Amino acid sequence: MLYLAELFPNAKFIFMLRDGRATAHSGVTRKVGIGNTDITNYRDVLTKWNDAVSQMYSQCLHLPHKCHMVKYEDLFGSADQQLKAIKLFI
Repeated sequence: MLYLAELFPNAKFIFMLRDGRATAHSGVTRKVGIGNTDITNYRDVLTKWNDAVSQMYSQCLHLPHKCHMVKYEDLFGSADQQLKAIKLFI
């Protein structure tokens, strides 16, 4: 995100964060991996997910005027509220 913000100074980013357990389950059951992740091993998938999300979260906090975080699960519980917040952000 930091690199993209340099390339596109007027860009804004929406950081969609999904529960790691759901992400890992989806990846394992659909056999969709990221890089060299062992997609048969939940621990490996969750570790890679955690590393990636930690980096993105840190960068999002570093650019609060350019990054808006949305929890994937919140879109189902309070879609109107979440979409209004996204609209205000962009």
